[in-house]
Amino acid sequence: MNKKFYFKSYKTKVTINGEAITISRKGFFNLVLLRLRTQVLNLDNIEQLEFQEATRLKRGYLKISINKKKARNCKIIFNIFENQLASEMKDYIELFTKKSVEEDT
Repeated sequence: MNKKFYFKSYKTKVTINGEAITISRKGFFNLVLLRLRTQVLNLDNIEQLEFQEATRLKRGYLKISINKKKARNCKIIFNIFENQLASEMKDYIELFTKKSVEEDT
């Protein structure tokens, strides 16, 4: 089942299917700040999710940490109006990562 989240403020589209998360970014800000356009992350490799809500003065983020030989982090940035969408996405990712842990045991 595919679920899509679109963060309009930073032109970021996140697609979650049963196996991977695809993060697509557009715009000059994302190119300069994050130096990335598209990332594909395997749900089985997610070690940690760190969620910081946005306030009026600070933007929020969802940081996805992947532990391999080379540590990779992915940050999804959003503004105060997208807190609920980001929280929903975090819960959805946690649901998939918990399912994969339960299947392994």
